[in-house]
Amino acid sequence: GEGEEGQPQQPVENGKPRQRRHDPIRQIENLSQISHESNDSLRRSRKRNKLNRLMNRVKPGKRQGGLDFSADFDPRSEAEEYTGLIQIVEAGHGFMRSERMNFQAQEADMVIPREMVQRNGLRTGHKIQAVVRAKRNHRQKVVTHLIAIQDEPIETWKPSSHFHTLTSVNPHEFYHLSSPKDDDKSMTLLELLTPIGKGQRGLIVAPPRTGKTILMEKIANGIANNHPEAEIFLLLIDERPEEVTHLTRRIKGKIYASCLDKPIEEHITLTQMVFEMAERRVERGKDVVILLDSITRMARAYNNQLKSSGRTLSGGVDAKALQEPKKFFGAARKIEEGGSLTIIATALVQTGSQMDEVIFQEFKGTGNMELVLNRRLAEKRIYPAIDIGMSGTRREELILPPEYHKAAGRFRRYLSNLTEANQMQAAIQALEKYPSVQEFVKAFV
Repeated sequence: GEGEEGQPQQPVENGKPRQRRHDPIRQIENLSQISHESNDSLRRSRKRNKLNRLMNRVKPGKRQGGLDFSADFDPRSEAEEYTGLIQIVEAGHGFMRSERMNFQAQEADMVIPREMVQRNGLRTGHKIQAVVRAKRNHRQKVVTHLIAIQDEPIETWKPSSHFHTLTSVNPHEFYHLSSPKDDDKSMTLLELLTPIGKGQRGLIVAPPRTGKTILMEKIANGIANNHPEAEIFLLLIDERPEEVTHLTRRIKGKIYASCLDKPIEEHITLTQMVFEMAERRVERGKDVVILLDSITRMARAYNNQLKSSGRTLSGGVDAKALQEPKKFFGAARKIEEGGSLTIIATALVQTGSQMDEVIFQEFKGTGNMELVLNRRLAEKRIYPAIDIGMSGTRREELILPPEYHKAAGRFRRYLSNLTEANQMQAAIQALEKYPSVQEFVKAFV
């Protein structure tokens, strides 16, 4: 039939306008999903070609995902799929940053329109998969259609509560680090004396050449082996390139590194994006672990980048320079609604730099776990060079199973009667008598 002005009426189904069978907008959505899911490169290529033809057919004024499909698009350009991390700028729109480029701003970064950002509740750090296309007379491509956010299809996506509005509680779920197959008992020792829980905020206090990198490597692999559901990020700031290569080959997790030959701005951008990315994952109920090496170099980068505020602490540290590093370190927490962000960061001491000492003193006491390494033990080649008396975890009784907590208390009392040099050797010898931490606990309870 026809309407009042002689226009054909749209079919109605269940009180709502029914989509036409060959509606280009609906076909664009379906083809985008098919080309994303297909493993067949030939089939995927054919679907993309059809997608390009449909994009050219969509009439001006049609809207999808907040963007106007109009003649502004270059008819010679192809619709392509991209995956990246979104960064929202002050104007309200966003850019897709590439992990391969350490999330640094590039001329070719795709633009996400402000309407699309607002409609889908996008925030900096969200991982998005989208269809993009070049506009006429523009170098940058524009996101025309969202396929997935945080690996969830756009059709089922619902924005989460913001990270800082979620309820923070004491860590009470135990991260197992050791394995019966390990001949090295250092992770068993950490489980008993400085346990790590989901949501832990830990400092590894490390003089030079005391084995902090090896400990970080073992902690990362211990969590990965025992808790495959946890997402592990290793964030290396101002690090030696050869150290980055070594850790990339040895660690089961994602490595994000800004080497010492990179500018300060890259250190800061990488830090911000990794922490935002972690928070977005925790908002969806994920368990995320960030191993940061080091919080000292991160604070140095912020101090060097900041314009002087007029208040300078001893060692040349600006009073405002530590605000962002403290914000990041303080983000570690166990979320009552589900999910956790665990941060284990190294702090450099005894480096001969007064600035490093000031930075450490500012962070001392802000964590709920400290693992202190001893230079004298390292010089004697006693590893792990842990200062047992100075190391510990707050409220460890909430993290450790009751029998573990009881055995750990007895173990500490036994070691406290020994000299500093003999403590670590006696601890390792005692642990080597038992094939697993469970057998050790049974013997000590």
